[in-house]
Amino acid sequence: MAGGYFWQAEIRRHPQDDAFLFGTGFEWNKKNLRIQTTLSGYLGYFYRMRDKPILFRAGFDKAIKQKILFFQFQQGLHNFNYASAELGLKFQYGNNKRSDKKLASCRQTSVLQQANLVAKNSTFDAP
Repeated sequence: MAGGYFWQAEIRRHPQDDAFLFGTGFEWNKKNLRIQTTLSGYLGYFYRMRDKPILFRAGFDKAIKQKILFFQFQQGLHNFNYASAELGLKFQYGNNKRSDKKLASCRQTSVLQQANLVAKNSTFDAP
């Protein structure tokens, strides 16, 4: 995914910031197992203002009957000092039949949403 990202910077000399938005990822599904990695971020033009954040995310899902065990890790790589890990168990109720499509869509987050997460959590230091 690639595109442009534009927002109000609320800096007197530069009221708007523009950036090249990018993201790529890999997803592997096999029976009740899913592994996903993504790399996303944006490259703004404000030098020395943490305007080039990049985020790496890796996830693992395993479906067991009506439950899904998941683990996800994310790490900021550049201009985004943030790391987190999640471990959890999801329960599904009703007559849901397990399939690769359901597992793939269960915890799927688009690369664009991840890039927007990076953008929302970035901060600027006024010059």
